[in-house]
Amino acid sequence: MDARSIPAHAPPRRHLRFALDLRDDESVPGAIARAVAEHHLVRIGAVLKGSGHGRYAGATQLADATTLRRIAQVIRCDPQHLVTQAGRRLVEPGDRRLQHFVDFDGLVVPSGHLELKRRRIAPGALLASPHHRQDWMLNVLPYSTETLERLVDECPACGVALGWTRSVGIGRCEHCLATVPPSPLPSLPAELAADYRLFASLVSLRSAGRAAAVEALAPRLRDMTSGGLARFAMRLGLDCGEDEGRRAWQTRAGHMSPERLARTVCRGIGLLRTWPEGIVEWAQERVDHARDESACRRDLNRRIRRIAWGDSGFEDQRELVHEAFPAFASPRARADLGGRLYTGREADRILPGFATHAPEIRRLGLVTSRSDGARGTMESFIYHSAPIDAAGASWRDATPVTTIIARLGLPLYAVEQMIGSGLLGLHDDPILAVVMRRRQAVASIFDDLLARLRRRARRRAPPSSTLPIGWESRRIGGGPKPWSEIFHGLLDGRIPFWLDGEPDAEHFFVERNGLDAFIDRPPPVHSENRPLSPAMSTGDAAELLNVVPNHVVRLASAGVLTRTVGLRAMTIARDEVERLARHHVSPAELARRARTSAEAVNDRLRIAGFTSFHGLWDRTAALDALPLA
Repeated sequence: MDARSIPAHAPPRRHLRFALDLRDDESVPGAIARAVAEHHLVRIGAVLKGSGHGRYAGATQLADATTLRRIAQVIRCDPQHLVTQAGRRLVEPGDRRLQHFVDFDGLVVPSGHLELKRRRIAPGALLASPHHRQDWMLNVLPYSTETLERLVDECPACGVALGWTRSVGIGRCEHCLATVPPSPLPSLPAELAADYRLFASLVSLRSAGRAAAVEALAPRLRDMTSGGLARFAMRLGLDCGEDEGRRAWQTRAGHMSPERLARTVCRGIGLLRTWPEGIVEWAQERVDHARDESACRRDLNRRIRRIAWGDSGFEDQRELVHEAFPAFASPRARADLGGRLYTGREADRILPGFATHAPEIRRLGLVTSRSDGARGTMESFIYHSAPIDAAGASWRDATPVTTIIARLGLPLYAVEQMIGSGLLGLHDDPILAVVMRRRQAVASIFDDLLARLRRRARRRAPPSSTLPIGWESRRIGGGPKPWSEIFHGLLDGRIPFWLDGEPDAEHFFVERNGLDAFIDRPPPVHSENRPLSPAMSTGDAAELLNVVPNHVVRLASAGVLTRTVGLRAMTIARDEVERLARHHVSPAELARRARTSAEAVNDRLRIAGFTSFHGLWDRTAALDALPLA
């Protein structure tokens, strides 16, 4: 198809009749449901279908910016306002980490704390404003901060869970259509209200109130993030209480009973208001009232250790505990292995997945270890902490290379070029390589690259004369495209570009002929310490040859290319693809160079007496025979 026949922008979508006034604290699925109900429609799926979002409505709270703008167009609200209401996954769903996190404008929330399938509401608060609040999606907040009533997530009339399938109003059951009454269970005790609201402000999905909440705590804590302080408060509340049991902020907090959860967070907030004097006084009071002082001190030591090391990947929390209790000894401090030691369980907290791969890590000698005796039928080991701490720090700032490939919409060789030129970074920690298996890039460098591209992009909408950079790049052939040099050109202003959606090859728009400076350049040179992968996927080979993937399959069936079974899919030897690209050219690339259609290119070359090679043409002869634009 001729590029000139492809519209620069999709046709306008069908939208609701009346505009929606989005509330500042409104959730994304709540906004959709309210818009549907106000138009006397029933099914939320009508909006989702109109916007191209195929998942359940609750998942729109974590939808990407492009999808949110489509939804905003359908429900007729401010697109940028709706985008700011949503969260962004920090770890892609396909990653092999044990815990995924979501970023709400600086607040990092474990995804397990978000309730996306059930609609949790406070019927009393809906009387003041009938919209669904963002904070009601956090299962660590069982009470409304406005009315202190218990949040409700099922209809007492029919017993069916409230969801996001149909909408007849936020406060009504979508199954029996009855108005949901306030919960008959007790409200939050009044004496807990101030501390509970402060905790809710720390974890609020809106950034406006989080800074004020941090200022309300002890001055020594103001360097921590609001999310870190909320985690610290929960840890303090768990370990400074009388009840025992499993303690883990990230995985268990949402499964506690509402009253116990509220009292736990309020206990922790109370200690943070007076840090560190409050916790020191609490510890001294326990010792003063203990019947057995020795047993009490041992119990205190265990509790303080859990506070400092229960969330042991967070050094700031550890330092605060050591400042409050200077005499507290770090777990298993020994000089014979060069410092602090970890058990396998402690190491697994620092680096999730360590315990699973510990035998291989010991076999490779990546960390100094020694036997710590038998535990039942299994032998136990202790490990030197320094390499595990380093690997844990890398893990927290890592993202799979495959994730970057998917987000940028580029082939693997392009990302490898960008790593070699310094636009991206690659982790080389050997322990992380064993635990994660797949190659890991430095997430902070990748995020910085995206931020720089967003800042450099021109602010207005792409002109009709522009094309997506992925399409325009098909004018470049004969070998790997110099993607690293292209991105350097985007960043330093040599290539003007516009961004219309997520930063990827389909949403970066450049002027026609904007990449012609890279045509006929020699293949990119890669640094020796960043060797290219010897094999390519079918999709990457198609991108390099400027053909569709099915054409690559046909070339392999004809014996031109050799496909072999890789780890996850069929692969092709890289040198075969590059050799074919040097000598032959696809009709699609010729059509881009001549600004015509592939059919017109094929007809002209056949009439001129050229013979195709399995759908490709001799590169030198074809380029000489065509009037190139």
